[in-house]
Amino acid sequence: MKESLRKKILTEYPEWHGNPLRLTAHEIKNPQTVIKSFFECYDLPAIRACLKEWLEDAFSGPDTPAKENLYTYNDVERLVEAVFVLYKKNKAGRKNKRKDK
Repeated sequence: MKESLRKKILTEYPEWHGNPLRLTAHEIKNPQTVIKSFFECYDLPAIRACLKEWLEDAFSGPDTPAKENLYTYNDVERLVEAVFVLYKKNKAGRKNKRKDK
């Protein structure tokens, strides 16, 4: 991420925005459920096509299928949050392992 964008984000959003916002407490404890659900709805070719369509829609006119894009956007945001939770857990686990040695 560009440093200028990072600084802008830090000044515009409170610190709690660095935590998952769309996940339930159960999903934060079990982020694998979100990942499983996502990939049961979207296979890799489908999500690639959707992301490409988003980009094309962003550069096109007002005839964008907003409703369909919104559903997928929400699913992608939840997926990113679930992977973020796994990343943080993994990072904390590695840190604890180093302390134990």
